[in-house]
Amino acid sequence: MHRLLTGAVTALAIGVAAAAPQAPAPAKQRIAFKSHGLTLTGFLLRPDGPGPFPAIVWNHGSEKNPGGGPQFDTVASIFVPHGYVVFAPIRRGHEMSEGRYILDERDAARGRGQAAQTIVRLHETEQLDDQLAGVTLRSWP
Repeated sequence: MHRLLTGAVTALAIGVAAAAPQAPAPAKQRIAFKSHGLTLTGFLLRPDGPGPFPAIVWNHGSEKNPGGGPQFDTVASIFVPHGYVVFAPIRRGHEMSEGRYILDERDAARGRGQAAQTIVRLHETEQLDDQLAGVTLRSWP
């Protein structure tokens, strides 16, 4: 029964998405910003017009290339047409951003029995600082 219900919900969601009018994808602008001396990259997707606009900050997961998939464009396609700016900062070591990749740091700490603690520490410090550095830009282009 569970599989049948899951299949029905999935089919309904696909049908609704297919029936919805397809708006053009918002333009994705690549921007650079600094965090702890590193140059990081982010993507800014915004509605037309002068603003000001409310903003959504999309914090990616730990995948190496978060901008390589459809996640940023998909999130933006929902929010930008409704007047929101979507900002997707790419943390250190990911994709085009300088610095050590978080999972490389985790793997190095694994030999010391500190893998989980390292991930938590990085998310509470450096990785969070990277997100905040992008959000606190004086003015997004």
